[in-house]
Amino acid sequence: DLLDWLASFGQTERVCFLEDPVTNEMTSKGYVRFRTHQEAVGLLAAFPDDDDEGNVQGSWSLSERLTRRYADIVASIAPQLRGAAASSGCASLLFSGGGGCVPGPAAPAALAECADEDGPLHFAAWPRERFSAEPGPLRTQLASIVSEAIASLDKTPVPATSSAPPPGQEALEEPPSTPCIAVRDFPSSWEEKQVRLVFALFGGVAAVRFARGITGRVAHVELKHPENMPKAVEQLHNTKVGDGDLIEECVI
Repeated sequence: DLLDWLASFGQTERVCFLEDPVTNEMTSKGYVRFRTHQEAVGLLAAFPDDDDEGNVQGSWSLSERLTRRYADIVASIAPQLRGAAASSGCASLLFSGGGGCVPGPAAPAALAECADEDGPLHFAAWPRERFSAEPGPLRTQLASIVSEAIASLDKTPVPATSSAPPPGQEALEEPPSTPCIAVRDFPSSWEEKQVRLVFALFGGVAAVRFARGITGRVAHVELKHPENMPKAVEQLHNTKVGDGDLIEECVI
């Protein structure tokens, strides 16, 4: 049932449910990789991780956040990596993967095999013997460096492109001629793409029409399955949606 529910957002490539390492019982947590980034955004928009009232909460994995903001992360952690290398007594410390390598390709030949820029994100320390017995302290320090770097990054919505009229230039709102849901109080950055992602959970959107209402912009949303409209209204009315990435957060 859960796999079918995930499929309502898009095609999944991998689903991994997490178990408690002691009891081997399910933890109600897991990782899901969708075929496209937009499909994952649809789930996060409908079930953000700060929605305390929902029974499902989604957030970007650490690796996804690092990969998408790799250049910003590198600029933030490069100085701290040099400090960590000096304090831990290692001759070289690299952060590699995601298309780059920090502090750069001029690393000792002993790390050449580890510095795979096209591979997964990882750290590589040299000499290995220095950390074979007690890698814990360095791992803790590196985890702290990365966590602080991610926390410091501002969430910048990705601008969307659309052929729809610019905000404020839509036609005046008229009574809809077909059954639809009226969505209000969304930010000016929202366009058809954002609306479609928010309603992906309810079987998809057949059409979106923007207009100017008395209090601001309004979107008339027709679902592919009109019978899902009551459920959509119940779950989204006065609810915070958005992922802070492709969809600017707001309460609709």
